[in-house]
Amino acid sequence: MAAVQPVAARDAGEVPSVARAGIRPWIIMAIACTGQFMVVLDTAIVNVALPAMRADLALSVSQQQWVVTIYLLTFGGLLLLGARAGDLFGRKAVFQLGLALFSVASLAGGLAVNGPLLLTARAVQGVGAAALAPSSLTVIVAGLRDPRQRAQGIALWGVASSAAAAVGVVLGGLLTEELSWRWVFFINVPVGAGLLVAVGLVLLRGRQSHRGARDLDLPGAVLATLGAGVLIYGFSLAAEQGWQSASVIAALCAAVAFLALLIIVEARAEKPLIRLGIFRIANVRGANIVMLCLGAALTGAIFFLSLYLQDVTGYSALRSGLSLLPLCAVMCFGAPVARRLVMGGVRFVPAAGALITAGAFAWFGWLPVHAAYVSHFLGPSLVMGVGFVLLVVPTVMAATAGVPPHETGLASGLVNVGRQIGGAIGVAALATVASAVTGHTQGTSAPAALLHGYHVALLACAGICLVAVLADIEMELRRA
Repeated sequence: MAAVQPVAARDAGEVPSVARAGIRPWIIMAIACTGQFMVVLDTAIVNVALPAMRADLALSVSQQQWVVTIYLLTFGGLLLLGARAGDLFGRKAVFQLGLALFSVASLAGGLAVNGPLLLTARAVQGVGAAALAPSSLTVIVAGLRDPRQRAQGIALWGVASSAAAAVGVVLGGLLTEELSWRWVFFINVPVGAGLLVAVGLVLLRGRQSHRGARDLDLPGAVLATLGAGVLIYGFSLAAEQGWQSASVIAALCAAVAFLALLIIVEARAEKPLIRLGIFRIANVRGANIVMLCLGAALTGAIFFLSLYLQDVTGYSALRSGLSLLPLCAVMCFGAPVARRLVMGGVRFVPAAGALITAGAFAWFGWLPVHAAYVSHFLGPSLVMGVGFVLLVVPTVMAATAGVPPHETGLASGLVNVGRQIGGAIGVAALATVASAVTGHTQGTSAPAALLHGYHVALLACAGICLVAVLADIEMELRRA
C-alpha cells in the first residue's frame, strides 16, 4: 500500500482540524481509541455474563439471545446515519451525543429489573454506538494534521477495535465472577463521563452544513438502516432456526430488496447518504471488502475459541478470557510495526497478514480435546495476532486515504458497517455450520463432537481470510 502515505500527506492540509490548538496528539488518539474501544467492547463483554443475567432476571432463551443481537441490530443498522450526521452537524456534537446515549443506556442496563428493560437499554446502547463509532475515527483523521501522526492514530484505532473483542471476554468474566453481571454495564458509566469531559475540553465544535437536517438523506437513511438491520437479523436468526427457516429466507429476501432499493434511491438523490462514487476509489472499495472478511473471521474466531476453552477444555469464563490475552498483546505491540511497513512503502501487507492468519486458523483446526495451553493453544494464538495486526492496521488506514474531507465520516461509517455486518454474518453462518457438523457426528463423546464442529468453523475462517488476500491483491494491482 505504497500510495497511502502520499495520499494522506496530500489530504492533511485540507482537513479542518477538530482539535483545539496546542493539544498533544496522544490526547486526541486516546479520546478516539477509547470511544471505539467502548463500542466494540460491548459486543463481547456481555457474552460470558449471559448465564448470570438469565438466572437473575429469569430471561427466556430468546431474550438471552436478543441481549446480544439487538445491540448489533441498532448499531449496524444506524452506523451510516451516524456517520452522515457527523459530517452535517459536526463531529464533536455527534460524538458527545453518542457518548451520552451510550453511558445513560449502560446505567439503565445495569439497573434493569426484567428482560424488556434490559433489551431496551441494549437497543439504546446500539444507537449511541452508531453515533460514536464513526465519529471516533474522524476525530483522528480531522484532528491530526501530520500524516505520520495520523497514520499512527489510525493504526492504534484499528488495534483498539480488534483488542476490544478479546478484552471483553476477559473483563466480562472478571466483573461477573468478582462483582456482578450488572458491572459489565456500570463500567461504561465513569469511562463515558470522563470521556465527555475530555471531548468538551479538547475538541472544537467545527463547521457544519448550513442546511443541517435538510441535507440529511432520510429515505437513504431509512433504507440503509432497514437493509443492514434486517440482514443482521436474518443471519442471527439462521444460527437459531437454520437456513431453511421461512423466517430466515423472508428476512434475507427483504434485506436484498431494501439494499437494492437503497442503490436506486442513492443514485438519484441530490444529497445522498451514501455517494456511490466513493466506491470508485480503489482504497475504499478494497478496504471495505477486506474489513468485511476481517469482521467475520475475527469475531467468529473469538466466539469459537471462547467456546472451545469453556465447553471442551472446561476452563472458567475468566480463565478463558485470560487465555486470549497474548493475542491482544501481540496486536497492541505489533501495531507500530505494521504502520511503519505501510508508511515505508511496503505493498500487500494486508494480503500477507491474511495469509498468516489463515495459517493460524489451520493450526487451530488440530486442537485436541485434552489440550495443554502452552503446547497447543498459545502458538497459533500468537501467530493469529501477528496476522491480524498486519491485516487490520493497513486496512483501516487505506479505508480513509484519498477520501474528500467532507466525506471522512462516510468513509469511517462504511468501514465500521463492514466490520459489524461481517461479524454478525460470520458468527451466524459459522455457528450454523458448526452446529450442523456437530449434529452429524456419531459415536463420539460430547466434547469431541463439539470440537469437530469448531474445527470446521475455524477452517472456514481460514477460507474467509483467503478471500481477503484476493481483495487486497486486486486493490493493489488496480492502483499500481
